[in-house]
Amino acid sequence: MSKPLGPVLRELLDQNVAWADAVDVQDPTFFERSAIRQDPKPLQTTNWPPPAPLDTWLAPLRELALSYPTPPSVLELVKANIQQQVMNLLKLPVVKNAWMGGKLKGVRGWIYELETGHASDLGINVVLGNSQELTCSR
Repeated sequence: MSKPLGPVLRELLDQNVAWADAVDVQDPTFFERSAIRQDPKPLQTTNWPPPAPLDTWLAPLRELALSYPTPPSVLELVKANIQQQVMNLLKLPVVKNAWMGGKLKGVRGWIYELETGHASDLGINVVLGNSQELTCSR
């Protein structure tokens, strides 16, 4: 079970909804137009230059997609990728140091929906317990 949002994070999400609603009143097609601009044409690669850097960048996402028994929806893949990236953040030295120094209490996975302008908590929550063990809930 995911840890509930504290008052600061709850207020941040509430303010996001208020902002998105205000933008929608002012310009009802803003988010729709914004989302359309973020739908790029399929990526095409050629043999030159070698696609290795691109393959390196896309390989983890490809592996994640292939780990599903049936092809995931884009939204399922995005959510799974957010969970993976939360765990990857914890491996960074700057994050580890902040965590161990008591400056960081947890990491949450959120998603921003271009079509609505709303951010939402995915319930991906990693906290440092009393035993210095990392626990992830979803």
